[in-house]
Amino acid sequence: MRVLEVLRGALSAFRRSPYTRGYYLSVLKMLYELFNIGRRQGMGTLENHIDDPDSSGVFQAFTEFGRDEAALAFLCDSLRMLTNGVAKPGNLVLLMELDADVQRRERHAAVSALACWRIRSPGWASWRRCWE
Repeated sequence: MRVLEVLRGALSAFRRSPYTRGYYLSVLKMLYELFNIGRRQGMGTLENHIDDPDSSGVFQAFTEFGRDEAALAFLCDSLRMLTNGVAKPGNLVLLMELDADVQRRERHAAVSALACWRIRSPGWASWRRCWE
């Protein structure tokens, strides 16, 4: 399992990024629509869109974003904290940055382990420091 993660991580370095200027513009338009729904129709209506993005008209209009399951889950989880009252709007940015950092570490864990193994393979005593 770990070997496949390392290979996927290594191959992803050579792929073209799917995030283009057009993609970012469409995401900004989608966020504008979502925030307007929350502002005009209330948090309850926004929560309906977030809880079931497959049947949401907003997410269906932006299919390119809907295909990126990780980004969709990240956005819905972050906005869910806002609609449930767990986070205030001013704290949402900090919570999203922390969540993105955790996801980034998880994605790079296998490749980091490979790099650590390559660097520390001569001495077994230094292995423990790779995962601390």
